[in-house]
Amino acid sequence: MPKRYISEALSKNKELSDPYATVIDIKREQLPTVEEVEKWTGKKFANTLRHIPDHPGYNRNFRQLIHVAYKIAAEMGDGYIHML
Repeated sequence: MPKRYISEALSKNKELSDPYATVIDIKREQLPTVEEVEKWTGKKFANTLRHIPDHPGYNRNFRQLIHVAYKIAAEMGDGYIHML
């Protein structure tokens, strides 16, 4: 995923999550920092995001945030598609 997308999602996590508060449960203190994510390999990113609850790298909070952050992708329009 584009770094800008991840950076905005993490920095705006409360704003993005609040409209979904009744159906998600993101523990903000368990989210990685932007700096941590920037150091991840593709494999680490995938293991953190994939829905494999028993995997030691899985982070349900990060996964939920990425789901509610698609608003950022929509705002980026074609730029997001080109970055992928």
